[in-house]
Amino acid sequence: MIKLKSVFIVIYLALMLLMLLSLKADAIVWFSFFFSSLVLLFITIYHLYFEKEYSPFLSSYIVFTFLFFLAAPISQVNSFNGLVAPKFITFFPYKEWIVIYTNTLISVFNIIFIIAYIRFKNYFLKSQKKEKKYLNDNLLPFTIFPILVLSSLVFLQVMVLFKTNY
Repeated sequence: MIKLKSVFIVIYLALMLLMLLSLKADAIVWFSFFFSSLVLLFITIYHLYFEKEYSPFLSSYIVFTFLFFLAAPISQVNSFNGLVAPKFITFFPYKEWIVIYTNTLISVFNIIFIIAYIRFKNYFLKSQKKEKKYLNDNLLPFTIFPILVLSSLVFLQVMVLFKTNY
């Protein structure tokens, strides 16, 4: 039987292969994106196969890193093909060494992050022996309703403020 974890890894690899094969940049820029995607692949494999408990935080981190540090920059660098003085959408000039430097920093951060995540997670799981008690379910509506009223009042006040200023 095919596991969903394996399907996800195959889809990730196919997307990265497609993005890297379509990348029109110097070899060293290509390699910097390749190395960054390998680091993220190892984090994803750890998350799917070795982590004992599901972590929505790590899932969100992986998706965010893939979209904003791999997919978006690769598509932007691809759009620079043939331009004399390419610039990012923020008017920051494109230079190969800056992309390589940035990808190196992102990869180093990702490596430090996953090491710290594993060590701190293990430390806090060992030190936390008691299970936390949650609010009584009977009191939950009395907790949610005041928050709803308060947030609605804040929303209405902001709407009135914007309406009078514009």
